[in-house]
Amino acid sequence: MQEADKKYLKLRHKFAYGSGDMATHFCYSFLGAFVLIYLTDAVGLNAGIIGTLMMASRIFDGVTDVLAGTFIDRTRHKWGKARPWMIWTIVPVAVLEVMLFSIPQMSQVLQYIYFFIVYTLLNDIFYTMNNAAYSTLAVLITKSKNERVQLGAFRYIFTMISSLIVTSATMLLVMRFGGGISGWRTTAIIYAALFTVIQLICVLPLKEVTEEESATSSHERPQNLWKNVKYVAKNKYFLMQLTVGILFNCGSTITGAVGIFYMQYLLGDAAILGLFSLTMALPMIIGLIFAPALVKRLGIYKTNLYTSVLVCILDIGFIFGALQGALSLMLLFNGLLSEGLTAS
Repeated sequence: MQEADKKYLKLRHKFAYGSGDMATHFCYSFLGAFVLIYLTDAVGLNAGIIGTLMMASRIFDGVTDVLAGTFIDRTRHKWGKARPWMIWTIVPVAVLEVMLFSIPQMSQVLQYIYFFIVYTLLNDIFYTMNNAAYSTLAVLITKSKNERVQLGAFRYIFTMISSLIVTSATMLLVMRFGGGISGWRTTAIIYAALFTVIQLICVLPLKEVTEEESATSSHERPQNLWKNVKYVAKNKYFLMQLTVGILFNCGSTITGAVGIFYMQYLLGDAAILGLFSLTMALPMIIGLIFAPALVKRLGIYKTNLYTSVLVCILDIGFIFGALQGALSLMLLFNGLLSEGLTAS
């Protein structure tokens, strides 16, 4: 049997790996969609100042992303290269998530400083390290290309589940636990506990079976951080992917941060955000089913090109619905958009 055809993973291993993204979104989705409304409505901070601090922190995140990859690549541990970093960062991520939603009563200047330090530690250092290790793990636990594709599908399914739970349940949990600062803190504790348990369920059953080698021989490979930066800066495919990634994350960050405000102050009910998640779930499942056949027929480039154009057109319809305050029209285009995004 050829190495590429050999099976390294059982079904339980695929479920375990996929569950890691569920854990991730109990931190990332909660943080991305709700931290701004918590800081403005519950704590009383200025949204403009918070947005500026978050932007400054994100710039630093670009540096730590490169560092994370370098640290993982150089790690030599009995647990492997990526698994140790996942295990080592679980507790810091959980603790910092709770701390972020537990801003103490003090002067606003100190609250801004507290937020910036905790947010940067969480988002730019420990979460970045944890998520980089998790993404790398997929290529370290199997040599089979087919199994790696399957891992991506399992991961995406768990992403949909956790995102749906977070967007649907968060405001209900906050209100259930009394609202205000105490309600947000209790909700954060629940999500941090779920993150911790599910991450352990993900990482403990898995075992790294190989150290991946690139086509470049070891004596040709850049050996330090600066050489790594110059190496990827000359890679046109990396730059194309980087551009797409920046645009996608800008869009998702804007909609994630602003969406909850739109639901609460323009549509009058923050819980409507969960309804939008529901309209995304089914189209995403359909997209996952048909995307492989579409890629096989058109190829990756044409599939991405056509679906990206389609998404841009659908965005116009969604924006029109939002400007009119037409909920049904927004839900329709939201479902169609999720279909296009999944396929792309």
